[in-house]
Amino acid sequence: AGTLTDYDTALLYRAGPAGVIPAVEVYEAASDETLRTGILTYLNTQKAIAERAAGTFRDTAQHARARDAIEKIEPELN
Repeated sequence: AGTLTDYDTALLYRAGPAGVIPAVEVYEAASDETLRTGILTYLNTQKAIAERAAGTFRDTAQHARARDAIEKIEPELN
Protein backbone atom coordinates (compact mmCIF):
# COMPACT_ATOMS: atom_id res chain seq x y z
CA ALA A 1 0.00 0.00 0.00
CA GLY A 2 1.19 3.46 -0.84
CA THR A 3 0.99 6.63 1.16
CA LEU A 4 -0.68 9.87 0.23
CA THR A 5 1.52 12.86 0.87
CA ASP A 6 -0.55 15.51 -0.90
CA TYR A 7 -4.22 15.61 -1.83
CA ASP A 8 -5.67 18.72 -3.45
CA THR A 9 -9.34 18.91 -2.51
CA ALA A 10 -9.84 21.82 -4.94
CA LEU A 11 -9.50 19.33 -7.80
CA LEU A 12 -12.51 17.42 -6.51
CA TYR A 13 -14.80 20.30 -7.45
CA ARG A 14 -13.63 20.04 -11.06
CA ALA A 15 -14.49 16.33 -11.05
CA GLY A 16 -18.07 16.95 -9.92
CA PRO A 17 -19.94 13.82 -8.89
CA ALA A 18 -17.24 11.61 -10.44
CA GLY A 19 -14.93 12.57 -7.58
CA VAL A 20 -17.25 11.40 -4.80
CA ILE A 21 -16.20 7.75 -4.60
CA PRO A 22 -12.45 8.49 -4.54
CA ALA A 23 -13.07 11.31 -2.04
CA VAL A 24 -14.94 8.96 0.30
CA GLU A 25 -12.09 6.44 0.06
CA VAL A 26 -9.49 9.09 0.90
CA TYR A 27 -11.69 10.49 3.67
CA GLU A 28 -11.99 7.07 5.31
CA ALA A 29 -8.23 6.52 5.17
CA ALA A 30 -7.11 10.02 6.15
CA SER A 31 -6.10 11.03 9.64
CA ASP A 32 -5.35 14.68 8.83
CA GLU A 33 -8.30 16.74 10.10
CA THR A 34 -7.72 19.58 7.63
CA LEU A 35 -7.91 17.14 4.73
CA ARG A 36 -10.98 15.42 6.18
CA THR A 37 -12.72 18.79 6.64
CA GLY A 38 -11.96 19.78 3.03
CA ILE A 39 -13.34 16.50 1.75
CA LEU A 40 -16.48 16.81 3.90
CA THR A 41 -17.10 20.26 2.46
CA TYR A 42 -16.87 18.87 -1.06
CA LEU A 43 -19.10 15.91 -0.18
CA ASN A 44 -21.73 18.20 1.34
CA THR A 45 -21.73 20.21 -1.88
CA GLN A 46 -22.08 17.10 -4.04
CA LYS A 47 -24.77 15.70 -1.76
CA ALA A 48 -26.87 18.85 -2.20
CA ILE A 49 -26.40 18.79 -5.98
CA ALA A 50 -27.24 15.08 -6.24
CA GLU A 51 -30.32 15.45 -4.04
CA ARG A 52 -31.61 18.39 -6.10
CA ALA A 53 -31.13 16.37 -9.29
CA ALA A 54 -32.83 13.23 -7.94
CA GLY A 55 -35.98 12.37 -9.85
CA THR A 56 -35.49 15.12 -12.44
CA PHE A 57 -34.28 15.04 -16.01
CA ARG A 58 -30.90 16.25 -14.70
CA ASP A 59 -30.35 13.11 -12.60
CA THR A 60 -27.54 10.92 -13.87
CA ALA A 61 -25.93 7.61 -12.98
CA GLN A 62 -23.03 9.61 -11.52
CA HIS A 63 -25.43 11.44 -9.22
CA ALA A 64 -26.94 8.13 -8.11
CA ARG A 65 -23.50 6.65 -7.41
CA ALA A 66 -22.56 9.81 -5.52
CA ARG A 67 -25.69 9.55 -3.35
CA ASP A 68 -24.89 5.88 -2.62
CA ALA A 69 -21.26 6.61 -1.72
CA ILE A 70 -22.18 9.58 0.46
CA GLU A 71 -24.66 7.43 2.39
CA LYS A 72 -21.69 5.46 3.74
CA ILE A 73 -20.50 8.48 5.74
CA GLU A 74 -23.82 10.28 6.10
CA PRO A 75 -23.64 10.70 9.91
CA GLU A 76 -20.43 12.72 9.53
CA LEU A 77 -21.92 15.21 7.07
CA ASN A 78 -23.51 18.41 8.32
